[in-house]
Amino acid sequence: MKRGLSILFVTLLTLFVALSVTYADGAVSTVDGASIRTTGEQGLRFYAKLEVEDSSEHGFYLLYGEATVSDLEEALENEIPSFNGKQVFKQVILGVDNNNMYSVVLINIPELGYLDKITAIPYAVIDESIQFGSPVTRSVAEVAFKMHNAGDTSDVIESIVDLYANYRKFEYMPYGEYAVTGIYEMNPVKLKVEFIKDWNAKFNTNLLQNADINTFHNQMKSENEDKTGQSNTNVSTTKMYQFFNDALYGAKWRWVLEYLEPYGRGTTHVSRQALALLGDGTHAQGLHELIHISRALYGFFTVSNAMGGYPGVSFEVNETTLTRYMDVKNFNNKILINLGEQEIHVSGSIIDLPEISTKEGYETNGKYKYNNVDYENTLTLGNIGLVRPNYSLIQYPINYYDGENLLELSPATYTIVSGAILPNPEKPGFIFLGWYDNPDFLGSPVIEIAQGSREEKTFYAKYEASTFETVNVTFSLNGGQLNSTDLYTYRSGLYIEATRYSTAGDGAGNRITVGTSRGGLYWYVIGLKSTGFNGIYEVVGKGTGYTNEQATLYVSYHDNINSPYKNQMTSTYSSIKAGDLVVIEWLPSAVTGDTSIDMYFFLNPVVASQDLTLSMTEPQSLSFLVPVRIGYKFDGWYDNEGFIGNSISDYPGFTNDDNVTTVTYYAKWIAQ
Repeated sequence: MKRGLSILFVTLLTLFVALSVTYADGAVSTVDGASIRTTGEQGLRFYAKLEVEDSSEHGFYLLYGEATVSDLEEALENEIPSFNGKQVFKQVILGVDNNNMYSVVLINIPELGYLDKITAIPYAVIDESIQFGSPVTRSVAEVAFKMHNAGDTSDVIESIVDLYANYRKFEYMPYGEYAVTGIYEMNPVKLKVEFIKDWNAKFNTNLLQNADINTFHNQMKSENEDKTGQSNTNVSTTKMYQFFNDALYGAKWRWVLEYLEPYGRGTTHVSRQALALLGDGTHAQGLHELIHISRALYGFFTVSNAMGGYPGVSFEVNETTLTRYMDVKNFNNKILINLGEQEIHVSGSIIDLPEISTKEGYETNGKYKYNNVDYENTLTLGNIGLVRPNYSLIQYPINYYDGENLLELSPATYTIVSGAILPNPEKPGFIFLGWYDNPDFLGSPVIEIAQGSREEKTFYAKYEASTFETVNVTFSLNGGQLNSTDLYTYRSGLYIEATRYSTAGDGAGNRITVGTSRGGLYWYVIGLKSTGFNGIYEVVGKGTGYTNEQATLYVSYHDNINSPYKNQMTSTYSSIKAGDLVVIEWLPSAVTGDTSIDMYFFLNPVVASQDLTLSMTEPQSLSFLVPVRIGYKFDGWYDNEGFIGNSISDYPGFTNDDNVTTVTYYAKWIAQ
């Protein structure tokens, strides 16, 4: 067979010459890929390799569209082979190169056809039998996009990319939403595939696509980092620094650091590490072996909160992270989409929308909202943004019965998200004993409808006859205030649980800590002083690393706490101010790293000294209600302001004959 490369430039007008042959396999293999010429006359090129020496003919069959060998074989049964309504062409290639490779280049493809897919199927004739290689389907634009992502920035490639700058695609994203996106990739999972491919190419490693967070992080750093204590201040020797400052890969991926940096400012570590990687690799403050930025990257690529106990940037799906994911459009102008996976359309095109799927606990009007406009059945592609089904929570009815009588009570509905706390209805002459899900009052009473429930509910009230009437009883504190127990019982302070107690300011970064000294220098701290009442403290101030000579106790937390009260603690910290009250009834006698300290925050100091009114029915003890007052001793409750007669230690209860609807008891104080 003749040696030496013979490259043939052909057009799609090449004529097909029919052969009467049988089919076999193995003589020719496909080189998976294609390229376009970046100088001279532009052309789309396909490659194959001849695996034998004794072929009498070899070349390619060319089909318009995406085709299989079976499609070609079926087409060849016709006198004039065609596929997708267009003629199938055959091109014979003369000779091969020194590696037994041969190729074909299609030229004169107009710009209008750059998105059209063409399938090349290599063949070889052995003893009058045609043997086929695997099909390769490509378009000019697809190949140009792949070459761009591989680092080819030639004028020909960039001009093809520019042709599609305003094109759009509609896709389902891994964070559970549809979106209209552009030619630059916004799908984090697909970006991960590209990132790891480039990482492995740069370092000749085998980092797997499904690597766990620890494996991922260990690849990002290096063994020779310059550390100071637990925090390194120079990461210029790390693989991550080398990658993001590489001439090829840095130019391609530095945008992802610029993207994460603003979201990391609130937690500082991610921001510092991103800035160090974008700069000379150093930062005056600790860079912590890049564990925060590597976890933020991992969370971004895997659509998760990978931070664990480390402060960083969460990508666990919620409204905030959806905004973050859409913000990728403002940063990624380097990595193009894979045109072989999905069609793109010129902006303004109309596409068909998928049917909206059912979602438990929700109903839909069958429309999607995109750019604040509702679309049904079809969508007009425009700005990059989310395309969200119009879901609304189903309001499930709650029916309340007293015997056969339907009661009008609130809440009358609930949702799968909210659930519901059932009311305590009043009925003159009766004591309410609870709600039951059956009229025979079998089983236990029902207090609430749990979140996640999703059906109409019916409940039956169980009562017991009583001779006592409900009376509004006011406890006039008379200059005093509620004690700590009654304060959080009747005033409903915001509850947060601390799990560590410290007498020296030491702490664990993943705990909310109560201590006689504050936590670390960069911790969020609330300073407290005693009010003189057992368990009740007044806020004297707050701040990062805050101290105050008046403070006898501190509530401290780091931004990487993993407490279930993290959001409440963060919100409370932003709202609380000097003069507000905190109830901490019990503290350990010594340092402990595993405890439960109940804290109640009252963002209004007046609440402790306001008179308290309770609805009371049955006779009950008042001994639990003991107010406090600095410099005084509590001397009991009286039913008159002159404190005439005996103090009242038990609530007597009132019947209908007493004709009493309200009563006030006054606190008596003795100076000490």
